[in-house]
Amino acid sequence: MSAAAICAVFDKRVNNFERVNPVALITCPECKAYISSLAFACPHCGAKMTQIIPEHSETLVCAECAKEYSVELPSCPSCGYPTIVCNAQVQKRKLSKRGRIIAAVFIAVVLCLFGVNVYNSVKNAEMSKYYNNMEAVSNAMIQEVNDAARTGELIRRVWHNAVYGKQDPVTDKYTMDNGIFWDEFSAMGNLYGDEEFKAAFSDLYDGLYQITELMKELANPPKEYEDAYSALKEFYDDYLTLILALNDSSGSLTTFYDNLIDAEADAYTSWEKALIYLESAQ
Repeated sequence: MSAAAICAVFDKRVNNFERVNPVALITCPECKAYISSLAFACPHCGAKMTQIIPEHSETLVCAECAKEYSVELPSCPSCGYPTIVCNAQVQKRKLSKRGRIIAAVFIAVVLCLFGVNVYNSVKNAEMSKYYNNMEAVSNAMIQEVNDAARTGELIRRVWHNAVYGKQDPVTDKYTMDNGIFWDEFSAMGNLYGDEEFKAAFSDLYDGLYQITELMKELANPPKEYEDAYSALKEFYDDYLTLILALNDSSGSLTTFYDNLIDAEADAYTSWEKALIYLESAQ
């Protein structure tokens, strides 16, 4: 390029920069020395100053046509003048961009870990609640089984003493009248008509209803508690059989008693099994 052409380019560049920014001193990005904002290169270290990108800026002014454009473009989209920046600026921008990426990744990791912790906390709370409900149902059922066993024993004693004419301070008010024994049907009628007995029998069925509703809530257990729930469900089935056996006095005394004893044994056995699974599920 001839001297005249270089001068023409320089004059044009000076005019363009004067329209955009007043002439001022800037710091060379390479050596930090103060130089003119119109200098092509730093007179101290030789760093090219064709286009200077202000710190944190996303745009620059074309040295050729004075149009503003993105610093990411390789050349000015208006005139095609190449984007030339010094090495220090390029490195600084790369470091800045990498820093933003690292910060974004760090924030994403923190949010991910936070989300995982929240999920685990919620899941642990739900698991704990489910286990506590299973334990509460088990405790309520064994209490009902004990009450049912006592009620069943009273029925058996009244029935037995009426059949065999045996006096008993607990059953005499149902089986005797003025020293004379009632027949078994009358004695059983006296028992089932007794207000205290009716209240106790009603409590058993109220407990059965409440426990049945609680078992419905435990349906579809978490995978970790499937075995414990199955054992609890078996306990519930045996408990239900026991309650129904109390209300079945259509056969003989022997049949009633045998069915009652079998139902009680099954209920206590399944309760012990449920306890084992509940303890192992903790």
